[in-house]
Amino acid sequence: MLALAQALETLGFALYAAPILAMTAWLSMGLDKSLAAGLRRFLTLGPVLGLALGACIFGALGGIWLEQGEFTWSLGTDQGQVTAMQHAVFFLVWISNIKLEIWTLDGARTAIKNQAPSDALHEAASTLRRHLWIHSVGLLAIIGLSWS
Repeated sequence: MLALAQALETLGFALYAAPILAMTAWLSMGLDKSLAAGLRRFLTLGPVLGLALGACIFGALGGIWLEQGEFTWSLGTDQGQVTAMQHAVFFLVWISNIKLEIWTLDGARTAIKNQAPSDALHEAASTLRRHLWIHSVGLLAIIGLSWS
């Protein structure tokens, strides 16, 4: 059961992080030709990203419970401190995801829905790019901490 929970956590995280990191890189390249199509494609991933993040959280909590029988951090050990840092960064990424989904993506949704002029689309993409950079740094920090 523990292996299943860990696999669910890892798969969920990978399915969540990969499109986020890819979109961050894509927006940073400044590809103007296909901006609306790229944003539209990213917006359609919303349900998949939500399910992947949920699977990651469910797998992580299940793994902790199956391994320890309780939800505590062992801050007295180096590994316990790394795990606590990883969970703290993940919590910040989760909060960032809420902001991303509710507020940041609203500009892109509105610009695409209203077939807004290029300036409005670029502004929405710029806002999204800034948020995704911060979000991606958090995801990369979680990955880095998991290698410790």
